[in-house]
Amino acid sequence: MNVKIIKISLLCLAILSGIYLSACKKMDDSYKQFVEKGESIYIAKADSIKIYGGRNRVEVTWLLLSDPKVIRYKLYWNNRKDSLEKPVTKTGEVDTVKAMLTNIAEGTYFFDIYLYDKLGNSSIKSTKSGKVYGERFQSSLLTRAYRSITRSGTDVNVEWMFADSAVKQLDLQYTNTTGELKRVTVTDKKQSVTRLVGMPVNGSFRYRTVFEPEAKALDLFYTDYITVQLTL
Repeated sequence: MNVKIIKISLLCLAILSGIYLSACKKMDDSYKQFVEKGESIYIAKADSIKIYGGRNRVEVTWLLLSDPKVIRYKLYWNNRKDSLEKPVTKTGEVDTVKAMLTNIAEGTYFFDIYLYDKLGNSSIKSTKSGKVYGERFQSSLLTRAYRSITRSGTDVNVEWMFADSAVKQLDLQYTNTTGELKRVTVTDKKQSVTRLVGMPVNGSFRYRTVFEPEAKALDLFYTDYITVQLTL
């Protein structure tokens, strides 16, 4: 019985050893391009990539660690159908590289970044996905609706419906009782009521909704202004 257990244990150990060696071989293959004449050539890769989407444009940024060998980068997107190659200037510190891409079709992209030294040795690939916005996103936007409008003396209170998560603010305009054009900006999405001070009886106001498709987006998107005619 003990002999049988020992044989099974040895078999399991052999299988695990084979899996480990296979994994090591795959790792060695991944870094094979960085070994030349027995010496390892390591180029620092792009670090902490961030993608900022906008209207048919996108900004790709990353940190360039203090590797003095890096002299240029190449950025691929659109399944490597498009690319951008530029030199970089090192300062001896951790630098931030920014690449602005314009005239980009709306959609989701994967951005691949390689860094190179003067001999053409490259870093391993750094990849991050991001979105570019356009007419499809614009056409999907709906003006934030209001629930009710009530008067309180010379003022009017507008109660709003729930705000979409992408809503950044509301822009309102109206002419008050003294003939002055007033502009009101509502940036707090949790604010359910907006007071329009000095609203004439049976006056009117117009407003639009401003959208930010993602945090720190390059561009804001706006609905058309709509006019609300009051009967109070």
